[in-house]
Amino acid sequence: MLISTGLAGTLAGNGANGTHSVDLSGFQDGTVTVAISATDTAGNAANGSGDSATLDTTADVGTDLSVSFGDHLVNNIEKTNVSYTVDGVDGDAAATVTFSGILISTGLAGTLAGNGANGTHSVDLSVCPGSS
Repeated sequence: MLISTGLAGTLAGNGANGTHSVDLSGFQDGTVTVAISATDTAGNAANGSGDSATLDTTADVGTDLSVSFGDHLVNNIEKTNVSYTVDGVDGDAAATVTFSGILISTGLAGTLAGNGANGTHSVDLSVCPGSS
């Protein structure tokens, strides 16, 4: 599928023997097939064998990538073991979860990194205000 139209499209490539490259940036992610045909100087035509590949240029496009808290009110007892769940990370992708807030140590905005793999994890938020 061509990005510009959303319709099926075709690119012509170099048919000479050897290894060549082609710019697939106009295609949407998904299956890309390649076919070959040849015509000699006498006008005889032949079709050869083709192949396919998966074009994957994005890390996780769609609405299935998400992170959520298990509890939306974290109290003083829970602050060192706050549960969150990551879902929708593709098998060929890596994700980073970032928690943002005001740090107790500086009183300034700061971030904490969390595990971005699919599943349920925990993070220590005791460095955030109101947790002492």
